[in-house]
Amino acid sequence: AKYDEAIQACNELLDVKATANLAEAVPPLEEKCVRAIVGGSIESYMEAKDDKAALDSARRTLTRVHALLERLSSSETTEPWIWETMAFFNAQIGKDEAVLENLMKEYRSLQTVRGWEKDTAQVKKMCLVVKQISQLQMEDGSKEDLSKCKLLVGGLVRKMRAVHLDDSDLPYEVAGLMQLQEEIEEKLKALN
Repeated sequence: AKYDEAIQACNELLDVKATANLAEAVPPLEEKCVRAIVGGSIESYMEAKDDKAALDSARRTLTRVHALLERLSSSETTEPWIWETMAFFNAQIGKDEAVLENLMKEYRSLQTVRGWEKDTAQVKKMCLVVKQISQLQMEDGSKEDLSKCKLLVGGLVRKMRAVHLDDSDLPYEVAGLMQLQEEIEEKLKALN
């Protein structure tokens, strides 16, 4: 019930924010609050497995969480963390097909952040997202998915090399992507 109340409060804030004359006065929803609602709701669902009434309540809460995340993602300025949170949520509830889609949206959203290539935290996030996308695409192992994966990883590695003049300057995470790139190329060779 506490998560339902928190979701309702978030929806109320979004409704007030949608009012044209109040949009600037209402702050955006806090990332950590939304993540706490998502994580707590999933935890409640997992704990309710043996109790039918609690399980029904937890399912309704997850439906409300999903609706809140959909509402947040449909705004004109969707932050990368919303897509990351949606990917996590979908992975936890078994909607695997939506996870890759959400991660790709997060990747594209991160690319729109001005100067991300020179921001260590943003580079780490970008590398993590590309690694997660690659892992999902490599699970299938099809030539098409591996080729997409190779392009995605290779593009990020090239972009980072263009920003950092010397390979010794590359962030640690990029070295991991370079290893992943080699692994993808080996898998593609094995398919030919």
